[in-house]
Amino acid sequence: MTLRRAADLPPTAALLVEGGDRRIALSDGRNQYGHPASPRPGELAFGSSTASTISEPAFAAAEALRGRLAQALEQAPPAEVYRQGMRRVRRALRRLCGLEAGGGTDVLMAASGTDLHLVAACLVRASAAAALQVISVQGSETGSGLDDALAGRHFAPLAVCGGEVAKGDLIPEVGEIARAAFAIRDADGGLIDEASVEDEIDRRIAGAAAEGRQTLLVATDVTKTGLIAPGVATLTRLAAKWGERLVVLVDACQFRLSPDTLRAYLGQGFMVAVTGSKFLTGPAFCGALFVPRPLAARFADSRPPAGLGLYGLRGEWPCGWAAGEVAPPGCNLGLLLRWEAALHELAAFRALDPRELRWSASLFADAARDRIGAAPGLRVVETRPLDRAPIARDDGWDATQTIFSFRVRDPGAPGGFLGMEALGRLHRSLAAEDGTGPVVRLGQPVACGRDGALRLCFSARHAVEARDAAGFSRLLASVGTAMDRVEALAAALAPRDAARVG
Repeated sequence: MTLRRAADLPPTAALLVEGGDRRIALSDGRNQYGHPASPRPGELAFGSSTASTISEPAFAAAEALRGRLAQALEQAPPAEVYRQGMRRVRRALRRLCGLEAGGGTDVLMAASGTDLHLVAACLVRASAAAALQVISVQGSETGSGLDDALAGRHFAPLAVCGGEVAKGDLIPEVGEIARAAFAIRDADGGLIDEASVEDEIDRRIAGAAAEGRQTLLVATDVTKTGLIAPGVATLTRLAAKWGERLVVLVDACQFRLSPDTLRAYLGQGFMVAVTGSKFLTGPAFCGALFVPRPLAARFADSRPPAGLGLYGLRGEWPCGWAAGEVAPPGCNLGLLLRWEAALHELAAFRALDPRELRWSASLFADAARDRIGAAPGLRVVETRPLDRAPIARDDGWDATQTIFSFRVRDPGAPGGFLGMEALGRLHRSLAAEDGTGPVVRLGQPVACGRDGALRLCFSARHAVEARDAAGFSRLLASVGTAMDRVEALAAALAPRDAARVG
């Protein structure tokens, strides 16, 4: 963003979609995820595994920050205003996550979860004496663009700080990064047993070590269909076995983590990537990478590839890191406002009583499973308990499932389920503001074996709105209304529109 004076500052709604890539650019008033930049009260919002429409209180928080930024820009250069703003975001994020204010953990900011994966891979590669292998879960369970990002390649045609790029091209000076993926579901969408997953990852790490490579293992907590992959017990055994040969990045971009769990991962020496735009329901495109002290000390002195300057500004790097000294100066006020909105949601969520929070999450989970299970046209996708007991307490709210994936039966193919193309049309119909029914926001379709699945999600905003009996009753009633709408639209699909894809 080019700013020379406060008068250049765009309105809040315009700022909220600046400083990202084409995924948040508006077309006909909606971003790529189908959401506007301004609040839309009355939506049945159960799509937090993908994105959410900003709430009225969060928009007000962003608007108030815009006013403060306008005043600050009268007194200081934009790059300095941005640097100070990002320092404040880091402090707030540490405080709300129960992290010490001192040097225990460094926090790196970025526009999106995909950007964070790219940065993490480049940091490990730049600080390693050996070539690098990156292992992550199968692409259907993670975000789009991660395969390219983790290989050190441009993952979209537009870089957040650098304009047009060639998607798929290697970023200058990154060096060789080999990619590998492990599966957690079979061709029918069933779960692969954890022992087989562990064996596969272990073999790949051993193969890399034999070739003199270091391995970056990306563990996802939680995946698109609500799993931890690989399991925490697997992760801790592999980390203990391979020591310095293995660096772990926990992809917690859903941010469905309690502070206890976040601290436990950091205590293991693992990096943790989060975003404010999934569980927290902040605007799309605001990410943060928590780096524990041992890795921060390693990364701080390493010089990242020059091409990484296309994906981050100086104010987004921790103080004292060499990368921050060579990163371009600049100002991404859109990212600042998006984080302000997300922090508003996080603060409201953290104010809840933990015991009541676990109670409401558990009741929502029971209601979601019962409602989906009772529908003859729907089927719950198989999952596993969220077991983090090897490193963290198992009595927090985050031990409760909050993403409920379900298949939709194909009315044109008895015994079959809708594929991704038909589910995409159904998903868009649910969110259409056409006056035929309530606007229902579900998580975007995700591939599940030969078929696809939609996702009903519990969010931080739900927990805040359901903090009393009346609010919780309204939430459960809206679950019923949303699923009624799913069944009605699915049943109305013509056979040609419901053709099974897969």
